Amino acid sequence: MHVRDGSDRPLGSLRRRLTFLGRRFSLEGPDGRLIAEVRGRMLRPNTFMVHEPGGEEVARVTKQWGGIMREAFTDADTFRVQFHKESLDQQFRMLTLAAAFAIDLDFFESKGRR
Repeated sequence: MHVRDGSDRPLGSLRRRLTFLGRRFSLEGPDGRLIAEVRGRMLRPNTFMVHEPGGEEVARVTKQWGGIMREAFTDADTFRVQFHKESLDQQFRMLTLAAAFAIDLDFFESKGRR
């Protein structure tokens, strides 16, 4: 997925990575360099941690539980995006928000329902 700002300038891209026991995305800048990695563990299916290349967790994307009725009868989901560092730039924050949309589409949307 390629992400652009309101002026149509490229902010970066998200690339889904295939892993055996986890779910991962790479966040890349407009020049293709790795900015961060989004990791979701199988034992915590609603939580995705965003790590800088050095390994430090700097953000987290979490799908909130909507209750039994909402989860059973609707496709409505609520996501929470938390940033752990104040110094993160707007480009990084926008790519993390785009990752939340990609996580919803890839892992939580019903593929068979229309």
